Amino acid sequence: MRHIVLAALLFTVGFRAQAQPPSPSSAPSGLPSPAGAAGQGETLESLQSRVEKLEKSDEKGVPAWIAFYGVIIAAAIAGIFALVGQFLNARRQRELDQRKALFDQAQRLLEFRLKQLELFYAPLFASLEQSKALYDKLLYQLSRDDPHQYQLLDQPDVDHYRMHVMEDGKWKGFRLLDKLPAVRTNPKALNLVEEILSIGSRMTEIISKNAGLASVDLLPILGQYMAHYAILLTMHRRGETEPYPAGWHTMGYYPRELNAQVEKGYRELNEFLDSFVEASKRVVAELAS
Repeated sequence: MRHIVLAALLFTVGFRAQAQPPSPSSAPSGLPSPAGAAGQGETLESLQSRVEKLEKSDEKGVPAWIAFYGVIIAAAIAGIFALVGQFLNARRQRELDQRKALFDQAQRLLEFRLKQLELFYAPLFASLEQSKALYDKLLYQLSRDDPHQYQLLDQPDVDHYRMHVMEDGKWKGFRLLDKLPAVRTNPKALNLVEEILSIGSRMTEIISKNAGLASVDLLPILGQYMAHYAILLTMHRRGETEPYPAGWHTMGYYPRELNAQVEKGYRELNEFLDSFVEASKRVVAELAS
């Protein structure tokens, strides 16, 4: 660049020198003029000085422009990265908030399910199983002590009776609520009845305190059981000895579906807890990997 500018200036100076007319006092042709040579030397030095100044000016200007645009580009890139970072952080925070909300909801659900199992379904299911075993023993005891009056069936009949009682020369379905006064005359059977009533007292306490933990479809059945227990307990306390005809009580009988419904709820809760434990194990394994 420097050599191009210098050559152009020299060409211009030479052209001007040729265009000027010779002065009268010019030296003879063929001999160089000392004054002209000195003037041309000064001109060359002046041109070279100007070229060097231009080069220095260019050398100073180019880095300044580069620095200016570099700052702008760097600021733009930094702004873009900042926006992207803010967006990613906001999205991650939303994901964390959603996970926390789901975790809190799952935690509350787990606590409620555990309370259902520990305070209601598990103790009620165990009590029902104990009462059922004693009732089976009662039926066996009656049929063994008085086989002409009581007949134990191998399988429940079409009306779901497991034992028949002789009445007016016919076998009819046995219900403890109808025949409690007659059962009281058998001391062994009476002991079993009193134990069943004792278990019933614990069951009514569980139901009274924790009925809010029961499923909606179970609540009416629980009410029927508590009515049955109250009637049976009243009859026992009065010491009645005259049995009622089969089916005489149109209401107040033991709700047979109670055992199945409580067992269903108990097993569903256990399955839920098992699945929750398995899901927790998978989450822990994923976090650890």
